[in-house]
Amino acid sequence: MAQPTLRDFLHLGANQTYSCHALFHRLQSTHSTLRALGIPRDGHVRPQSIAPDNVVTLHIDQPTNLEQDSYFPHVLNRLKDERVLITKILMGQTNWYSFRPPSSLDLSGFIHITHLVIHSSIFSENHLCSLLSSLLSLRTVELHNNLMQDYRNNQVASTLVERPNIRALALTMGNDTCWTLLDLFTSDRSPVEPHTFERLELRRPRSLASGDGSLSRRMSALLKLMQFPFALDMDDFNITLPMSPMLNLENIKELTITLCALNNYYDFSYQTLVWWTETLRNIPGWTKLCTITIKVELGPPAAVNAPHPHDLAQWAAFDEALCRIEISSGLEHLRYKVVPRSGYAGHPSYDCDTMRRWLCLRCLPRARIFYTASEDCDFRVLDWANREVDMSGIM
Repeated sequence: MAQPTLRDFLHLGANQTYSCHALFHRLQSTHSTLRALGIPRDGHVRPQSIAPDNVVTLHIDQPTNLEQDSYFPHVLNRLKDERVLITKILMGQTNWYSFRPPSSLDLSGFIHITHLVIHSSIFSENHLCSLLSSLLSLRTVELHNNLMQDYRNNQVASTLVERPNIRALALTMGNDTCWTLLDLFTSDRSPVEPHTFERLELRRPRSLASGDGSLSRRMSALLKLMQFPFALDMDDFNITLPMSPMLNLENIKELTITLCALNNYYDFSYQTLVWWTETLRNIPGWTKLCTITIKVELGPPAAVNAPHPHDLAQWAAFDEALCRIEISSGLEHLRYKVVPRSGYAGHPSYDCDTMRRWLCLRCLPRARIFYTASEDCDFRVLDWANREVDMSGIM
């Protein structure tokens, strides 16, 4: 009879191959935990045992079958053996409130975890804080399209003694209460130390628009706490109303600005362009900024004949802001990048070359010419795979 493999222990939830009862029986009936998991004594996991993952990752996905499984906590506890070098946890579609007892979903004690990903899940502030503060080796946190309930909108300071020194934080703002995560990380109750952040990514689903100033205000508050040189990568948040620019950009070293074509190649959010223009103008002269990437997410045109470009005056202002002496004096890399919007790659009407040419000749020609001639800055046009595109034949 076939025995569970390491992969079977690492993939728990709706599609797991063996029941937790069977997995626990395997652990109990085998003299060594490492032997039961198929891990050599030296702890080195063979790549074929975890393929296609590049690291040893514990997957907990859609775990409704585990919510009242009495064997699930026992399997988790055995996987916390310090000789089992699980370095990443990936959780999806998990409702913390459904676990009975709540302690059965206890992920503390995984001492090697450096990377945590939670998506499409429901949890409380206490759930999240307890989890993050218990993983002291944690360096990268990704929270995508989650719902945090029971947020305590008050100023009661946290009693946490230790917090992990997170280096990278990625958030996808998936619902109307998404801003509470930013509020939490800037509050005295934060389960992590924001001053250690070195990379911040902010994503949004296509249905979410920002028009009340929350984005800029909350981002400025978080950036104020980040003391190390950091990289900032932001989606196009489809800003619909005038909004104050971001503040506290003194320590920024890398900036990725994403702009999305709305209905056709040339239809961009006017207020988003205005907001980024004002934010670029707000970057001080003593900044550490050395890399800027302008990324355009492109879908197919709504009509066969692409319309004339819109908002060129605002593009000109954006172009001019890129060339400010406060930015150009330290800039080492400028990248223009055109990528397919999710779900549109391979569309018959999809045409990257048209957008690249328009971006270089009509949208941002001044910055292209200025930085191409610079001996201190490397200018390149990139495709979706970050490969350089030769533009000499169309410019």
